[in-house]
Amino acid sequence: MEKIVVKNSFPKNLLFSLLCLAVGIFFACIGFFYLGTPKIAAEKNYLYWIILTFLWLAMSMFWLLTIGMLGGGYLFIRAAFDSTTQIIFDEEGIFSKTFSSRKVFWNEIEQAFLIDSNTIGLKLNNEEKYLSEIKSSKFYNFFPGSVFNLNFLAVDMKVLQAMKIITSQIERNQKLKT
Repeated sequence: MEKIVVKNSFPKNLLFSLLCLAVGIFFACIGFFYLGTPKIAAEKNYLYWIILTFLWLAMSMFWLLTIGMLGGGYLFIRAAFDSTTQIIFDEEGIFSKTFSSRKVFWNEIEQAFLIDSNTIGLKLNNEEKYLSEIKSSKFYNFFPGSVFNLNFLAVDMKVLQAMKIITSQIERNQKLKT
């Protein structure tokens, strides 16, 4: 098997970033449009304070959505210009930036399965060996249980191509064992 290197997809990341930025700008425009508070004649009225509280909460949500979408747009733009390798398939196994610093070897992969239309999950023979190294990493606390997944949403390879490569290597290793 030749070495297959998978990098970020510039068009996909650019599309995601433009979408996030457009939604963020839309929410910012709504926020600026409704920036004022309503003036009700009787300010001592309870209805005034209920409406004012509701509008304040709604405006807070608009601004949080705006910041989130603009931040997401920034992250996708940064990923679009990231030319580093994301996933490597070679004779030894699979290296992914989302795994720990080491490679998952073909003989340790028991099964590969589709989690959704963009993600492949790997079931390993000896997960404890990898988890002992990964539990100390900063990513494990944020994403427990997802350390052996390969995400193909924003890279240059389709998930079914990768699934073919992985299953063919698993079958090859099973034939070698018998």
